[in-house]
Order: sequence, then structure tokens, then C-alpha cells
Amino acid sequence: MLVTKMFPYWLFFLVIPVFWVLDRDLKTLKGRRLWVGLMVSTVLFIGLRYRVGCDWQNYADLFNAIRLQRDFGMGSLRAVLSWGPTYLALNWIAAKLGGGVYLVNLVCAALAISGLAIFCRALPNPWVGWAIAFPYFTTVVCMGYTRQSVAIGLFFGGLELLKRNKVMAYAALIILAGTFHITALALLPLLIFPLIAQRKWNIVAIIFIFSIILAVITLPDIVNQLHGYTAAGQTSKGAIIRGLMTAFPALLLLIFPRLWDSQSLTLWRPLAVVALLVLVPVLFAPTAVDRIGLYLLPLQVFVWGRLPSLPLLKPYRQHLTLLLFSYSGLVLWVWLTFGLNARCWIPYRTALIYS
Repeated sequence: MLVTKMFPYWLFFLVIPVFWVLDRDLKTLKGRRLWVGLMVSTVLFIGLRYRVGCDWQNYADLFNAIRLQRDFGMGSLRAVLSWGPTYLALNWIAAKLGGGVYLVNLVCAALAISGLAIFCRALPNPWVGWAIAFPYFTTVVCMGYTRQSVAIGLFFGGLELLKRNKVMAYAALIILAGTFHITALALLPLLIFPLIAQRKWNIVAIIFIFSIILAVITLPDIVNQLHGYTAAGQTSKGAIIRGLMTAFPALLLLIFPRLWDSQSLTLWRPLAVVALLVLVPVLFAPTAVDRIGLYLLPLQVFVWGRLPSLPLLKPYRQHLTLLLFSYSGLVLWVWLTFGLNARCWIPYRTALIYS
């Protein structure tokens, strides 16, 4: 019976290796159609969920409060920043259009998955990247932490902009992400590292000063957001395991720098260092650190998505790919079977049937 209730998640996961077999490098029209089809169906899968995720009722209550023009504790600027002004505006538009909370969820899913798709599409092994992201980002984050899923999805897309040295576009995207989840603003300083590599010291100085001013303005609200996770009694018993899941690819990147190109090291080395540093505070404040650690998920997708195509490992590409698919499947099985909050995801229900 439990396997039946998990079936929708396994269906969406198992099509990934099947599509990989059909077109491993997305070089054919058929492969590109499969990619787009998987994107669209995943957005519908996430956006049309019904009472899936432990925060479902909180989001539904917020939408109803906006629809009925009730206060819902949003009488201060801090409360608006905490909920995310763009997310609140999206709820207001959906209420006016009569789209319900499902329109909100569909738009949020489209933003999150589009960012992930852009990021994975640029990897040498896009199907591997998608598979690595599926158990936790797609299943848990996108269906459970709606606002933060948008922020992380925009970060995925922003990393591609940063790779192309589009610093201002990255900054704009991260600021937009911050209007969904204010903690995303902590990602702004990342744009300094490519500029340092290019020795653009004037721009670095300006951005550094701007970052300090922004930090002074927003830090109290970010701290308040993180404190809210602890005050609400939320638990993250898997935080250490998830931290180690990110720390291992971080170590690969730091210990074997010659395996990676210099551009990758410039961008990813700071994130890898952070991934190792958070292993200490996660012991004392697991929930808050775990939620911040979600922004390190792209590191997992990047390292594992590139690993089978590294020159040294290319002869074993097929075997490594299958191993990574198996690893990702194991992560999904462990979370669905033993996850403390997995009960909020099982069974999967859709608004097409239950609403």
C-alpha cells in the first residue's frame, strides 16, 4: 500500500534514466522535446498538488486572508518582508483572477523548475543533474517550501548568468529571489568572486559597500526569519545527513582542483568552503542552518552533473551515470520511507481529482 502511495514520485523519477537512454546528450529534436515535456509535467506535478507538504495549510490560510482582505498579521513592513512582497503580490493577483492557491503554486513551480532546467541544461550530463535535484529540491523543497523553492530556482538560473560574467543580471535575479524569501539576499556577495578573478577592483569596492549597506538593512529580518524556524518548533533531524551530502561533492571540488576548469573553481570554491563550514553550526541550530543550506543544493547538482564527463573519468561515463542515478534513487527512497515529515507528502494528491 505504501509503495502505491509513493508511485507518482517514483514515476517522475524513473522516467529520467529512461529519457537518458533515449537521448543521452540532448542533441536530437526528440531529446529536446523529452526535456521540455519533463519540465512542463514537473511544473504541473508540483503546482497542482493538493494538501501536499507540511506548510500547505499555512500557504492556503495566507491566500484566503488576502482573498478576503484580512490582516493575517501583515500590518508591518517586517511581516511583509518575512512573507516576501512579490509572493504576497502573486497571491493578490491570483485572488483577483480567481485562480486560487493553485495559480500561485503553478507560477512558483514554473519559476523554480525553469531555473533548475536552465542550470541542468548547461551541464555535460543534464539528465544526471535533474536526477540529483529530484529527491530533495523538486520533491521536498518545491512541494514544501514554496517561497524558498522560487528563491533557490532563481539562484540556479543566476549561477548560469554569473558563469557568463553577467554580474548585474545575477544581482537583479537574486534581489528578485529575495522578494520571495529574504534569506536569498545572502547570495549577493557571491558575485564579487568572478570580479576579483578579473581584477575589476573598482566594481568590487562599489559592490562591497553596497552589500554592507544591504546587510545592515536586511540582516535583522533575515535573522528573524531564521529564528522563526526554531521558535515554531520545527525540527530537522536529517540536517546533518543533508549537510554531509553537500560536503562530499564540496570536498571533491576542493581536494582535486585540477579536475575542474579555473572558471568553475572561481565560482564554486566559495560555495564549497561554506558547505564545509556549516557542518559545525548545524549541530547547534539544525533547522535554521538546514534551511540556509538549501542554497548549497546547486553544488551537488554541479559536481555530480559534471563528474562523469571529466577527462579522467570519461571512459567510465556510462557506469558513473548509472551509479549516480542509483544514488539519487536511494536518496528518494530513504526520504519517502524514513523522512520525519514524509507523511505530509504521502499520498500524493492532485487538485485535478481532489479539489
